[in-house]
Amino acid sequence: MSGFIRSAALAQLLASAVFQPAQAAPAPGNTPVTVTVNGEKFPAEILGTPAGRALLERLPVELRLNRGSRDYCGDIEPIPFTPAEEGHGYRNGDLSYWTPGEDFVIFLEREETGDAVTGVVPLGRLLVSPQEILKLGTPSVEVKIERAE
Repeated sequence: MSGFIRSAALAQLLASAVFQPAQAAPAPGNTPVTVTVNGEKFPAEILGTPAGRALLERLPVELRLNRGSRDYCGDIEPIPFTPAEEGHGYRNGDLSYWTPGEDFVIFLEREETGDAVTGVVPLGRLLVSPQEILKLGTPSVEVKIERAE
């Protein structure tokens, strides 16, 4: 088998593989937390931003979130934020405050980097694949956010 064919076969194999991201560590300046969803614990981090610090001051927080088309979201007491923090778009795994509905959101799929989703204030992110929460497959979840032990 020629080197080119072996390389092409290897590239095809790698392209078709499903990789599970390794558990990441919190970035410097961020605070490790545990997000418990229906009794299952997931590592996450809260950003060292004004909005992130405002959420940290409230921990532990317990919420009931409902499944949306791309997320789990639900009511939370308003979180103060600076105008510079509010933007648009999200990445899968983001923990955010959605200003129009005063909702806490765990974004899980249909990543959006354009203007389709506005009023998003990033608060943190999951440190595992959002698929771990998606596979729970329930229409609503009980969520507890607390500082990591």
